Amino acid sequence: MRGAPLQAPFSTYIEKIEAGLIAAGYQVNRIYRDALALLEVNSCVVIGDNLEAELGQVYNITANLNLISFDDVVKIGRVVRKYNDAGRNIAFGGLIDSMDDIYSAIETKPDKNGNIAFIGVNAPRSGAYNNGFKVIHLGYGVDPSTQVPHCLNQVGIKTFLYGKVADIVENEHGVSYPGVVDTDTLFDLLLRDVVRKDNAFFCLNVQETDLSGHQQNAGRYWNTLERADAGLSKILDAMSISDLLIVMADHGNDPFIGHSLHTREMVPILLFSHELKGLELGVRDTLSDVGASVAKFFNAPMPEFGSPIKF
Repeated sequence: MRGAPLQAPFSTYIEKIEAGLIAAGYQVNRIYRDALALLEVNSCVVIGDNLEAELGQVYNITANLNLISFDDVVKIGRVVRKYNDAGRNIAFGGLIDSMDDIYSAIETKPDKNGNIAFIGVNAPRSGAYNNGFKVIHLGYGVDPSTQVPHCLNQVGIKTFLYGKVADIVENEHGVSYPGVVDTDTLFDLLLRDVVRKDNAFFCLNVQETDLSGHQQNAGRYWNTLERADAGLSKILDAMSISDLLIVMADHGNDPFIGHSLHTREMVPILLFSHELKGLELGVRDTLSDVGASVAKFFNAPMPEFGSPIKF
């Protein structure tokens, strides 16, 4: 059984990842900045630290989808995932004009002691988010038997996952729509499914707010919120008296902050039901309280973490 994920610079695993990729038949080169290296695969994919999340937690596989299919990017990502213990590996790409756009977005960053320790592609600067963006999140050693979809399946409740959450959470007995980024498409899929007559759990992740925050693109951020509001309006109209809706964020990503990193302000959580009014949810200790609340709503076994909200 694997231990907890390790928070460490990409350089910690570069040799293992490089050897694993070469053994899998890929052409691998090193690209250096400030005496640190990242990896280039088949002249169209670059692998290094994620510079937008907390440094050392995530490694990125950044691809030019004009030169490689996303299916092949995912294959590379799965090889990378095999040879490191970081919390998450993200394989993604877009229709980027030139690899020079990726090379010019390579940056290094210091650790807490001021020593240059991290190297990666500044994803917003690379243009990966601008056109034809596709992504899959490859998590580390999570036991799916402790997660909500498994708990719900124990009592016969089917789980539907849409967007980024479908890339992260295993859903063997349910329905998942991985790799979908467009907000309108996500809500169209949800609206098609949510009208089913039997009980089910639906979880949709709007990712375009996150992407536009990284880009510091307030216009795209606002447009995404408007489209999400329109989608939520349709969902509210489709809800029955016994349905429950939870709307929340997982972190901030202020498009006016002046940098491409996540922001760590308190995030809102809203709960709606035709039967509930004036309920005070309080300040929660952890986001996992939401998963526990879902399990409680369906009278399912509790997941590994979290305390259910009283409603």
